[in-house]
Amino acid sequence: MESTSGIKLFSFSSPNNAPENSIPLFLREEDKKISFGTYFNSFTIDAYKKYTDINQVQLCMTLKASGTVELIHSYIKRNKLKKEVLDIKKINKNSQVSFNINLEKLNGGLLYPVYIPDNKSDKKNYEEIIDNAAWYCASEKVKPDSVKLAAVICTFKRENFVYKNAEKLSELKILNQKKMSVFIIDNGNTINSELINNEQIKIIPNKNLGGSGGFTRGMMEVHKLNHTLSEDNKFSHIILMDDDISFMPELFEKISSFLSLLKTEYKGNAIGGAMLNLNSPCIQYENGAKYNFLTISSFGNSLDLSSEKNIILNTKEKKADFNAWWFCCYPLSKLDENNLPVPFFIKLDDIEYGMRNFKNKFIFLNGISVWHQEFTGKDSPYLHYYLIRNRLITNAMSCRKLLLIKTVTVFAMHLTLKALKKRKAFPFLMKAFRDFLQGPDFILNTDGEKLNSQLRQLNEFYKQKKESFIYIKLPLILLCSCIKILFHAKNIKAYKKDLPAGYSLTAWKKRLGI
Repeated sequence: MESTSGIKLFSFSSPNNAPENSIPLFLREEDKKISFGTYFNSFTIDAYKKYTDINQVQLCMTLKASGTVELIHSYIKRNKLKKEVLDIKKINKNSQVSFNINLEKLNGGLLYPVYIPDNKSDKKNYEEIIDNAAWYCASEKVKPDSVKLAAVICTFKRENFVYKNAEKLSELKILNQKKMSVFIIDNGNTINSELINNEQIKIIPNKNLGGSGGFTRGMMEVHKLNHTLSEDNKFSHIILMDDDISFMPELFEKISSFLSLLKTEYKGNAIGGAMLNLNSPCIQYENGAKYNFLTISSFGNSLDLSSEKNIILNTKEKKADFNAWWFCCYPLSKLDENNLPVPFFIKLDDIEYGMRNFKNKFIFLNGISVWHQEFTGKDSPYLHYYLIRNRLITNAMSCRKLLLIKTVTVFAMHLTLKALKKRKAFPFLMKAFRDFLQGPDFILNTDGEKLNSQLRQLNEFYKQKKESFIYIKLPLILLCSCIKILFHAKNIKAYKKDLPAGYSLTAWKKRLGI
């Protein structure tokens, strides 16, 4: 690689490490040219100009094949994709080439190289073209902050996923340089630590209080460890990530360098990781989301990221309320020991925590993403207990006006839809409603592990039971529910005042038995 005194922003990613059928996210063949104007390998101008002080970048490449390299700036104007060639350089086999770019002269969009082989009949794949390539910060006055990452993985009896991802993480340069550590919270107490041979990966057995309990335990462990470390060795950020994701090795390098260069006014922001569909790896499932009392709206849903235009559209500024915990990075400076997640067990904990602490303070960047299986097939009836109970509680915590009317609306809408489309979930929605009406004391004093076990037993019971006359009973149930909401108004309004006691460090220690 050509020498540079700049800070490496991120390396190019090879499709060899990615899911099948994802090559267009890394390179594309266009008119016998190889374009790197792709989701993982292009440089996003807007994000770096807004959130960092970088005004000069450098692209350095070592190519295995001879040919010509064009530096392209692409952008959208009047809803059409425009491209301009900024520079052209000839390159010999096994030689280096570099481009210096002044960002101040560019109005958003992408930067990327296009390789034109000498023999235009040749079809080249990534490994035949690139020896190595990376983007660098070439702004001399920019001084990076020290960044150290703590990645928390919560798992429950999914050993194969954990061992596979632990092996990938063990190979990361950032991990072996001790600029990152991994905390695997083992809710099922089934992970064999002897099979994970890396001192930077810690296995922590935990009581099974769901994802809420697992991720909170991870936060607590990182917070506790930081108290014992010198100022130079403290963790600066925490990443919450699922156990069954697939990710590019360059992900952590990219997020670390980006965090180190943030402007002062954005150092308290969170970094959201997008979810790509593992079954259709070029399709984005979500890139941040908005929440209102009744619905969740995903940004970038179903966006095909093999399209260059869509890659640029994906960089559009987003005012997100939350980012899901398949991959989300928070600054530890904002981690208050009295401001931990709500003990929801599962479902909506990432939404409530994000809204409470980082609403409209999420940053999104192309390439910071993971692949995950679609959620179809995971919709067991008993899970609707958590979906409706936790939504009602989240509303009670966050709504400033018309709380009782919104509670009626949410419950009536969900109950009616489940009566029509998913009858097996109906009794779980009724239980969720009854438990919610008991007020915050129910959440604060209930053993989540025992409750989940009871719900799973009921799930088996209701599989055999036929729900009769549901349409006839529904109007009466809805009328009675409205009356109950009015009658329990005091309990509902108490969530905002009393529930915070349940997500303090003291409460979580007692709950987890530590």
